[in-house]
Amino acid sequence: ALKCSLIDQIVVSTDDQVVKDIICRYDIECFDRPPHLAHETARTFDVLVDVIDRLESTPEFLVLLQATSPLREIDLIQKGLYMIESNPEASSLIAVYEHRIFTGQIRKGYWLSDYPEEIRSQDIPAKYVPAGSLYIYRVSDTIEKCDPFGNKVLPILVDETQSVNIDYEDDFIKLEYVFAK
Repeated sequence: ALKCSLIDQIVVSTDDQVVKDIICRYDIECFDRPPHLAHETARTFDVLVDVIDRLESTPEFLVLLQATSPLREIDLIQKGLYMIESNPEASSLIAVYEHRIFTGQIRKGYWLSDYPEEIRSQDIPAKYVPAGSLYIYRVSDTIEKCDPFGNKVLPILVDETQSVNIDYEDDFIKLEYVFAK
């Protein structure tokens, strides 16, 4: 965010003193996250609403860079902002990666494939998974309407091998590996 010339203001919402101590070294504002938004099951969207409510003026776009997805290419934010600015119908933008996986379901205790056994994994229809590394909201179409993504979400494709979303302790192993590469 600090390296993106298109960003006018950087805000971190946290209740963590260590994070606050780090933030004070940079040109970044810190909003004390209220207790009702500082717990494991708090919704990110509610935190975004809180941030927007506390800003002096409402921006056209809000860029979310989640701490749980610490890796992103330097120009990803700029590319995303150019994409959403050039598409006025888009309500938001999300970084996604393509994933092809042979899936199935368990029904009545037995596994049932979603695909015929003879299908090659290369022929499985692509699914797109949120990478977690970038979300951009057109504030008037999302946050002001209490609609987390709005009705027209632009995808920006990122490389799955560089996407790490830390949800579980094992994800730190992947993060260390990808960061080293």
